[in-house]
This record gives sequence, C-alpha cells and structure tokens, in this order.
Amino acid sequence: MSIISAGNTTTTALTQTADTSGNLVFTTGGANTVALTLSNTQAATFANTVAISGSTSGSVKLAVPAVAGTNTLTLPALTANVVTTGDTGTVTKTMVSTSTSVGFGICRAWAAFSGSDGTILASYNISSVTRNSAGNYTANFTTAMPDANYATIPMFQPTVTNGGSDSFAINPTTTTVDLRHYEIGISRDGNYCCVAIFR
Repeated sequence: MSIISAGNTTTTALTQTADTSGNLVFTTGGANTVALTLSNTQAATFANTVAISGSTSGSVKLAVPAVAGTNTLTLPALTANVVTTGDTGTVTKTMVSTSTSVGFGICRAWAAFSGSDGTILASYNISSVTRNSAGNYTANFTTAMPDANYATIPMFQPTVTNGGSDSFAINPTTTTVDLRHYEIGISRDGNYCCVAIFR
C-alpha cells in the first residue's frame, strides 16, 4: 500500500512510502496511527469521527458506533432531510409508511364520515366510504393492508334515543372492509360515524 504519514516531529512531519497495491493510507501522530484508508475499490474508511463543517462555525460529526462488525447507513435516492430522535414537530403522516416496513400494532387507517352519504370528514389511508344502503358502508383503503387479519373498530352515533344499537365489521380484504350499523334490529344510518383499523 502507499502510505502518507504526518508525524509530530520535524523529521516525520510528512513522509511517503509507495507500492503497487492501489491502496492509499493516511496516518497521523507520532505512532503513525491510521486515520484514513482509500482502497483500490474507491472505498474510504475513516478510523474515527468524521466532521463536516457548515457555512458558519458549526459542524456535523459522524461518529463510529462502539460495536463490533460493519454497520451500513443507506440514504434514500432523493433530496430530503434526515430526521433524528432529537427532532420535534418534523415528522408528518406522509413520512410514515403503511407497509409492513413499519412495525405492526399501529393504526393503519381511520376515518370520520357522514352516515347519510359516506362523505369523509377526516381520514388517513381511507380514500372513500361507500354507502351501499341504510347502515351499510364499505371503507376503501388508499394503500392496501398487508393482509386481511387486521382489527376493525366501527363507531356510530345512534339516531334513535334509548333504542339500542349494534355496529360491526365484516368481509375484510386487503383493500376494503364492510361496516354495518343497526338500531332496534333495523339497519340505519348513523349520525356521526367513525372507523379505525389496527394491524
């Protein structure tokens, strides 16, 4: 390997050795500790923290983790900002995937809608609610579920006072789920209607 050394004495301030391996190694300090290795495959390996200076006096440091083995940080192929655990108020709902890459147990979809015609008042990952008939609705997902084994929680505000009501979900698929609402044994539209999907 070719070595460029920067020592801490006048005699070792800058020395160079060379060979034909194609690797280039930079060493520093009196003990000539390796600081940077450039391989013949154009890979750069830093021995310690990498500091990137900003336009002002600040800098960003990339530190080597105190663990054995090789860890890889893969950045997306787009222009974006990196969000860390120290950020507040910078994560939006569009940044959270509904695919299986996000841990199970989250609310995958929800909606508040009008019982009279299925008009959505607010929602996440539910593109529309179809009113098939009185008390009979179909929620349509924007992004499909990984499977049909999710939990559906329908909630309907009754229209009959002290009449008793029953709400449930049936026919779950990866793209839709049907919702039903009954009052006094009769299929009826709810006033204020909600549904939440967990997987």
